Order: sequence, then C-alpha cells, then structure tokens
Amino acid sequence: MATELRPDKIVRVLDVGCGAGRMISFFHQALTVLFPDSIVEIYGFDQAGHGAITMEGPAKEAIKYLSREIPEVRWEDRICTVPPCAQWPWEGEFFDAVVSNQVLEHVRDFDNLFEQTYRVLKPGGISPHLFPLKNYIYEGHIFVPFAHRIQEHDLAVSYLRLTHRLGFGKLDAKGKPSKKGFADPVMQADWLRRFTNYAAKKDLLSICRKHDFRASFRYTREFYTAKIRQLMKLKPIYVYKRNRSAMIDRTSFAFFKYISSVTLFLQKPEYGEHNQLLHFSPEQYLSAGALSV
Repeated sequence: MATELRPDKIVRVLDVGCGAGRMISFFHQALTVLFPDSIVEIYGFDQAGHGAITMEGPAKEAIKYLSREIPEVRWEDRICTVPPCAQWPWEGEFFDAVVSNQVLEHVRDFDNLFEQTYRVLKPGGISPHLFPLKNYIYEGHIFVPFAHRIQEHDLAVSYLRLTHRLGFGKLDAKGKPSKKGFADPVMQADWLRRFTNYAAKKDLLSICRKHDFRASFRYTREFYTAKIRQLMKLKPIYVYKRNRSAMIDRTSFAFFKYISSVTLFLQKPEYGEHNQLLHFSPEQYLSAGALSV
C-alpha cells in the first residue's frame, strides 16, 4: 500500500472496522518510518453491534490500547464509533487511504461503505481491503466448510448439526475449534445470517463500478507471500512493485479466492467527470494525472 501512496506534508489513513486498534498501531509505526518527512495521522472507527452494549463500546478498547502503545497521540480525537449506514464524521477528500482488514464480509450495506469511502478519499486516493469472498470454502468464524453459502435457515441448521457430528464447528470458550467444545447449530446459523454478508466477485465489482472506483484484486498474491514468509520467520516486505502483470494477478486470484482472503484494491480517479475523456490528448492526460497510475 505504501508504494501507492503519494504523501504530502500530512499522510492520513482511515482504518474501517478498527477493532482493538492493532492495525492502527502497525500503520502508525510503519508509515512513520516509510515517510519520515511527512506527518502521519491514522484514524479509525468501528460500528455498534456484535454485542456492543453502548455506542462508545467498540471505540473504548482501541483508545485504551493505542494510548498505551503510542501515548504521544490523543487517540480520543482519532477513534470513534459510527452507527450502521450513517455518514462518516470526516469531511470530503480528507484521507489518502481508507483500509480494512477482515471487515467486508460483515458489511450489510456495500453502497454506503463505498459511497462514504469515495467521499472521504482525496483524488487519487487508495482503498485496499483484505477479506474472504463468497467463493471461500472454509468459513472462518465457525470453521465449517460452505456454511456461509446456505441461505435457507432449516437447511443451514441441519447441515451444521451434521458437521458438528463429523467434528467441525465445535468451539471452546475462546471461539477456537475443539473436539471437546460445544456449538448450537441454531445459534450459529443465526450468527451467520445476522453478522456476515459474503459477496461474490461479480457483484462486488459491479458495486465498485457504480461508485466510480478503479477496482482490481492486486496484492492478493503478495498477501499469501507475506503469510509464507511469516511462517518461515523471514523479514516482512513492506513495499511492493507498482509495475505488475495483470495476468499473473488474475491467475493467482482465481486460485486463492477459494483458500482464504483476497485483496480488493480500489482507487479514486485523480480527475472529475469529463464528457470528452476519450478525446483527450496525451498532454491533457498527463496534466490530469491519468497516466501516472
């Protein structure tokens, strides 16, 4: 992501669905090193829900953690909780990047998410998202293959009851797979219905196009390379090449979308709407920034 950023004096990044703030801490430290001549500002928000008792609940844990890890920043001004489907509390064209990690499979209203992302991004800003598509075989919350693809409630409950007997989906007190664990198939079916919304690639790209984003699945293969390097205890790679093979990206995505998460990479065009866009000269394209992507 850092390669795609074009930092000014201030680099602003928004973490959508920031949870406990771990990724915010990572970005703050990494971007401060990568852009030593810029001021780095990382913001984040989460939504009420998933068991939150109050509107302030989801943000409190992140503020507490970040205040301990990075005490020089007043995180109360950077982290907040936003009601579902509401407008985000930042002005237009405020951020250089809007990111999320394992969030899009929980989003109910994709139109609102991408509309708000487009609104708060600067022209040329980027928005990478790491998440599993509907193609994903092994549902990663209850650990039952194909569970997220069954829409009919009774069928879902019967399927989950069967997979529990086969040893799938039983969880311990920490939500990890366990042979000695327990799971209620009705409650699991309800949880998947209420809190997940896995999207198909075609539908997702259609929504991205509707909101005028350049959309691709670049950096999916780099995600898996990073996981392998992590398992081999090799030094992480933080900067990736911008000049890439779209064919290789597409081929790797076609395989990895069944295994685990993929990376949806969005960019807001640098220029506004132009009726004569197809008739621009190369000089006009360069001045508009279209060829700098």
